[in-house]
Amino acid sequence: MTRKEIKELKLLKEKISYLEIVECGMVHEKVKFNENKNPIRLGTENYLRNSLCPKHIRNNRIGCGHTMVRAKLKEVLNLLANVSGKTEDIKELRAKLNKLDIGIGTVDHKKGHLENEYAAARENNNENELSNINKRINNTIKLHNRYLEECKEFRNDLVQLIEVIISENKPGSIYRKIFTI
Repeated sequence: MTRKEIKELKLLKEKISYLEIVECGMVHEKVKFNENKNPIRLGTENYLRNSLCPKHIRNNRIGCGHTMVRAKLKEVLNLLANVSGKTEDIKELRAKLNKLDIGIGTVDHKKGHLENEYAAARENNNENELSNINKRINNTIKLHNRYLEECKEFRNDLVQLIEVIISENKPGSIYRKIFTI
């Protein structure tokens, strides 16, 4: 590996190590309520929700339901596979990342549906249903938080793999532009 390539890997490792993992409760799925504590409708079947976090924030968070970071990390794994010879390690990391991607997307959608159910129950003043849905929402948030813990492990494992690749100084080319996280 050239000095430039090693420097690029070190920069990549640093960027990945600084990716954030935030227990946000997926607040973007939360339905907005008016001053009378009634859900604000959008049409007949939908409700107004909180906005997504700004793009510059989502672009630094692995565990966000609406980030492109996980897709970029897949590109990183492909790049590392081409230059490192660490096929099994990368295969394992790909599997972990795919599991996280599917899990986070699924839990994000689940929370959105539950928030809709909660808003409908609120409109119908169904206290028993509200309590039940609220418990399910809290369980969904807990599940998302478990995925966030797995995101931390994935990030740390990827950083460690890059450190190993750098230390072994394998020949190969990573000259192509490394994406911006």
